Amino acid sequence: MIQYRKATAEDKTAIAQLHAQSWSDNYRGSFEDTYLDGPVFDERQEVWEERFSNPNPNMHIIIAEKEGVLSGFVCLFLDNDLRWGSLIDNLHVSKSCKGLGIGKQLMEKAIQYIKKNAKNERTFLYVLTKNKNAIQFYKKIGGFLEGIELFENPDGSGTSEVYRFTWN
Repeated sequence: MIQYRKATAEDKTAIAQLHAQSWSDNYRGSFEDTYLDGPVFDERQEVWEERFSNPNPNMHIIIAEKEGVLSGFVCLFLDNDLRWGSLIDNLHVSKSCKGLGIGKQLMEKAIQYIKKNAKNERTFLYVLTKNKNAIQFYKKIGGFLEGIELFENPDGSGTSEVYRFTWN
């Protein structure tokens, strides 16, 4: 059985590990392999340490647990953009739990939270154009592709194209 709850500071290491592993598994060809095979783990740990040490008041993180082990999470920022609304900054599900509906449930819970707490009910996220599985997933759960942008790669290797998906 999958259980969902609000993340706490005690979850930061597991979140960072899942985040880094997800990038390592899914971002080959977008980021350098040398980054994905090593520094990404320390860098994601620093990101989550900072987020939990100095939390943004608009940040909300929901985690999914299967048998007490983190199996997925979604991090959102309410009212992040005047036009696009609240940002889904991260949505990751462990490789071993894909296909169980966790990603869909996390998105539904995030959107419910946004509808209840945000001024603007619009929701958006960015996904690498090379991440075909994620693109297919976002389309399947009702996302609208509304633009393309360039983002600086966190490994310093240049830029990557990202799609903006929205939900109204």
